[in-house]
Amino acid sequence: MRTKAWMTALLLAGAAAWSVPALAAEPAPAAQAAEAAAEELTALEKAGGVEGLPMGFLPAMELGDGASYYPMDIRGIDPSLTAAPCLGQLRITGDGITQTADVLNLETRDSQLDVLLAGLFGGEDGRTVTAEGVQKIAAFNHMLGNAGAMMNQSILEGIAQLRRETGEPMPYSILHTELRSVEALHLMAGTDGVPVYTTGSRVLVYVDGWLFPTYVKGYLWKADGSYRAVFLWCNDSQKDAVREAGDRLVLAAVGKAE
Repeated sequence: MRTKAWMTALLLAGAAAWSVPALAAEPAPAAQAAEAAAEELTALEKAGGVEGLPMGFLPAMELGDGASYYPMDIRGIDPSLTAAPCLGQLRITGDGITQTADVLNLETRDSQLDVLLAGLFGGEDGRTVTAEGVQKIAAFNHMLGNAGAMMNQSILEGIAQLRRETGEPMPYSILHTELRSVEALHLMAGTDGVPVYTTGSRVLVYVDGWLFPTYVKGYLWKADGSYRAVFLWCNDSQKDAVREAGDRLVLAAVGKAE
């Protein structure tokens, strides 16, 4: 029973922090997943936890070669929500199979981001990468080399806190992650001068002897003074198809679809 309690606490914490998709023979129905997400967001909003969240911007679209994007409007399921990040699903159909990736897309104007990302979107048109921006890209990529260790350190600190709060001797080895094939942050090709930064990685999540191989990829750009970000996550076996379809999704979002 104690192990079950530890597992439940850790899995809930991990899902909230990294949105790691669990492996399953069949994906959960979209409506069921949306209802569950709506319940979580409703609880967060009542506690004051989602005020001011950035909103999504991606509409439904066909991307060609069997790929398409479908937004999920959680507020349509629970009208009491006044703010929610935009979730959706990327689908790639071909050769008799359908592969999917969960999508989170956010748009925000934030003066703190202006400072943090200074140099990445320079010039009056926001399309110039300055010397400061080049240095920040190099610093970020250097940090990526230590990202796995930093994540595991955070996990250990979380386990230590749970041990103190619950008094349970939770094993420090019950959860850890491993990053593989990390993609350095770089400018995406084919955007016709619009700077779109992207990075990605395979993320292997080990939970009490179970292995959950996943893939995550992110994109960031600036449009009309706002920052736009797209995050994809899927099972590791689908990474090649998702990476290609994700690029097409972002190219369409910046108006550079083929």
